[in-house]
Formats: sequence, structure tokens, C-alpha cells
Amino acid sequence: MDYLASLGVRNIDLNPNIHAKWTKNEADALPGIFERLGERYVEFYRQKEPRFISLIDSKIAVILREGYKPLEKCRMGNGEFAFGPSGNIYPCERFIGSDDGIEHCIGNINKGFTAGISCKSVSNVVLNKECLACGLTEYCMNWCGCTNYYLTGNYNFVSLFMCAFEKALVNTAFQIIQNLDYELLNFSDHFAGTPLMNVIEAVYKEKLKP
Repeated sequence: MDYLASLGVRNIDLNPNIHAKWTKNEADALPGIFERLGERYVEFYRQKEPRFISLIDSKIAVILREGYKPLEKCRMGNGEFAFGPSGNIYPCERFIGSDDGIEHCIGNINKGFTAGISCKSVSNVVLNKECLACGLTEYCMNWCGCTNYYLTGNYNFVSLFMCAFEKALVNTAFQIIQNLDYELLNFSDHFAGTPLMNVIEAVYKEKLKP
């Protein structure tokens, strides 16, 4: 993040590699990593050089509107579809891959859906017992079917790494909201023209009303 910021990049998109073999050691390191990211995010604002950090800003927006809404959650193969150059139908763009028409393929635009093949994620069903009891579940992306599949082999089972990742990220976003007043937390200078800026600013102003 610092390297990209030093080059003058103002919009920085960060995501974990969901194809990597993450271990408990990496999961345990995440709180410290996100704490440092949060500190730098605040420093950018205080130096009047704010940066849009995709992970942090999007999670702040989710917190301000009090959690993910139903239509924001994964509906892969059940209201959300992706299409390969061949016309093959997949439940998510992350599953297109080489577009071989075999793995994860649920049909073709010329032939319709393939009978007996279902590749769906039910966004409100999470198999981890820990998720059901977690106080952060409304702000967590435990519903992302493709992320769950690549890390655990099950659309509705969350990996240890992603659990730690989301917890660290949500806690960091909460800390930033508490540590930055609205005069500093003004996204218009670097979100201009993006829907996310409008969401954050509108929701925040609504919360400030008497």
C-alpha cells in the first residue's frame, strides 16, 4: 500500500489470493497487519492525502449501513450467473477459468441449463457453528460461495483464514470510524463519481441527524 501510495496512486484495490494455501500462521498475523493498514489509512487522512483502500472503505460502508443487505450477498447459480466466450454458463465469473464447459459449468446459452447439475450458494446458510454465534456476522463476507469453495471445497463453509481475515478487517474499520471525525472522514475528494462515495456520505449524514 505504501509503495503504490508513493507513486501517487489514490485508488488501491486489495484482495487475498483465494487459490493460495494459507496456514494458521498467516491467519494469526492478520490482526497486526490490518492494524498497521488502519494506522496508515488514518495518517493519509490527517496528512490531507487520503487514499481509497478498497478493503477498508467498502467495509466502512457496510458498517455505516448496518450490515450487508440480502441482494449484496452471493447468489451464484441462484439469481447470479456468468457467461464464458463459448456461451457456457457458470454460477460465478471466478469459476469460468479456461471455459472448458466441464468444471462448474451448469449449461450453455444455446442449450439451456444442464439437467441434474446444480452449483449454487445459499447466501444465508453458513455451516460453521462459530459464524452463527459471532457478533460480526452481519458485517462479514462469510456468504461468498466461490471464496469458500476454493479455500474449503464447500460453498457454505468458511475457512480459518477467511474468518480471521474478515474479523481483522471489520475490527479495523470499526476503529477507523471511531478515530476519524466526519470532517476528516470526507470521501468526496477521492471517491468523486463512484457509487460507494455516495453510499458512505449519505448514510453517515443520515446518522448525524438529531
